[in-house]
Amino acid sequence: MKDFRHVIRHEIVHVFMTNKVYRILKDHRIPTNKMPPLWFVEGLAEFYSTEWDAQAEMLMRDAVLNNYFVNLDNIFSIYGSFLMYKEGQNFLEFAAEKYGEERIGMLIDNFWMYSNFNQVIETTFKESFEQIDAEWNYWLRKKYYPLMKSSYPTEFGSHKVTKRGFNFTPVYFKLQNRHYLYYLANLDGYSSIYRIELSPEYIQIDSPELILRGEQTEELESFHLFQSAIDISDDGLLVFNNKKGGTDVIHFFRFMKTGLLKLFRMMSYFLLRHQNFPMMAAELFLVQLTEKVSVTFIFMIFSLINSSELQMIITMIRIPVSGLMINRLFFLQTGQEVNLKENKIYFQ
Repeated sequence: MKDFRHVIRHEIVHVFMTNKVYRILKDHRIPTNKMPPLWFVEGLAEFYSTEWDAQAEMLMRDAVLNNYFVNLDNIFSIYGSFLMYKEGQNFLEFAAEKYGEERIGMLIDNFWMYSNFNQVIETTFKESFEQIDAEWNYWLRKKYYPLMKSSYPTEFGSHKVTKRGFNFTPVYFKLQNRHYLYYLANLDGYSSIYRIELSPEYIQIDSPELILRGEQTEELESFHLFQSAIDISDDGLLVFNNKKGGTDVIHFFRFMKTGLLKLFRMMSYFLLRHQNFPMMAAELFLVQLTEKVSVTFIFMIFSLINSSELQMIITMIRIPVSGLMINRLFFLQTGQEVNLKENKIYFQ
């Protein structure tokens, strides 16, 4: 529901902005077939439709600290990407703090004055475009560079094995003498599951193998990239969740075969626990959409009786199903301790 509200607000901002741009251009007898640059259009929609949250903070921090942040003068190079959306939003967060939030709306009011949007920015903020861009860069560096003192850069002592896109939650699998990574990624506008084979030299892979295409079928309606849940067992059984309809579902997939093996939908009863291997666990959020929104953490433990048929030993717990989202999925070993906040579960 939170994502739905965000999307609705985001699109409503587009409607109001487009209407205002049209009216301002028409009032000044200027052709109405032009719009501000996309980074501003989408950044403005994000600025007014959502808070600067942990996901946005993580993305921007990583971009700044790992040197792929793009300043305004070159932002066309990330045209249409998620990073462009968040950089646009971040620039407006910076501008609201430094120049005042009322200046954000004035960017649209002054849009009619120039064909070059950089000049609109200069007039509105009363500084040169180069100075404004440099100030934004400095604002970000001042915020994030102190983190370098306590954080060891990932490029030291590690190897980057992907070349492009946003890649999430890799899981490692070994088959005889071959080594693989399975992971979620958005490389072409669709969130999907990919696989790469690791070489002894850890050579970067430009074109990973597509395993499951997401967001084009009802079965794989939508992945949660930033809250993804994925794991793989020692015998190559891949488990992951995605959104289908009003709740999350759990999929099982064995890469040696084609197609999904089994889907478990979270109905009004929960499947839980217990004895046989391979053991699995899932950490879930249950959001009850009442007058006061409450969030409950639920820990689901279940066991596969027969991995070929994918049946389950179950203990049933009755819970509402609305607003369910799976946060983590992972295989357990006998004797492994699981710590979920203050609750600990130990498997004998």
